[in-house]
Amino acid sequence: MTSARPRSAQQAPPVGSSSTGYVTFVVLLSFLAWALVSMDNVMLGVAVPALAPALHLSLSTIEYLIGAFSFVTFAAPVLAGRLIDRIGRRANFQLSLVGTGIFGGLTALVANAWQFIVVRLLVSTSYGLTEPVINTLVAEEAPRHRRGVLMGLVQAGYPLGAGVAGTIAAVLLPAYGWRPLFYLAFAPLLLVLVAGWFLRDSARFKQVKAATTHRAVEHKPGWRKLFTPEQAVAVDMVHLGRAEGVAERDPVSRTRRAKTCVNPPRRLSAPAPGTQAGKARAPQRRRAPVR
Repeated sequence: MTSARPRSAQQAPPVGSSSTGYVTFVVLLSFLAWALVSMDNVMLGVAVPALAPALHLSLSTIEYLIGAFSFVTFAAPVLAGRLIDRIGRRANFQLSLVGTGIFGGLTALVANAWQFIVVRLLVSTSYGLTEPVINTLVAEEAPRHRRGVLMGLVQAGYPLGAGVAGTIAAVLLPAYGWRPLFYLAFAPLLLVLVAGWFLRDSARFKQVKAATTHRAVEHKPGWRKLFTPEQAVAVDMVHLGRAEGVAERDPVSRTRRAKTCVNPPRRLSAPAPGTQAGKARAPQRRRAPVR
């Protein structure tokens, strides 16, 4: 007799079962997101010579800050993994691009060093959330026999974005300065709108989410159910099992139980009526008086 579980918790849908058109859309969207995130990261590096005097910082100080931002980006994927499994691929994809687009664009408006540090810390955190989610999206939607090729194509967006950023910086920096470079960092917000309309969570994520919810409901009942008669019986059985387990582990209890089994207590049996002891123990009947 099988347990009554939801269909999603019994069998997992095959990974990479989406249509070809939707897989193409996911790969293209992830490619563009990775390229735009890369552009913002590279623009920060090429703008350092112009940023330092504008923020009244030395070149060595601003280089130390960029190194600190990189460590933040290194630690962010640990948080991203939890968010991807908790809130979903689609929501995490949008969240990472919103942070990268808004705070990356606000870099063009900073007026001092503290504003620059706060804004770039937020950008670095959002940037670290992007790579895990796009890898998860492509891995779950791509067909098995093309998964490696499509994931490699998405990763190619990073050097492409770096090349485009360097080219744009070579044109804009001499003529307009460093601020117009970061206005381009608002571009990921356009992908957020596209993802909101067309991107969806994978079937694999929905199946895992349904199974997790089912286990949480089944094994963690509400507080009202703790006072039902069925729950009281279950609690008594648990305590009884624990007591028996403690008795099994107790060496004194085991020794006493073994002695009882080897030398059981003798029971005193009643003597047979025909024996001398039986006659002595037999109740004496009173004889009727002779009249």
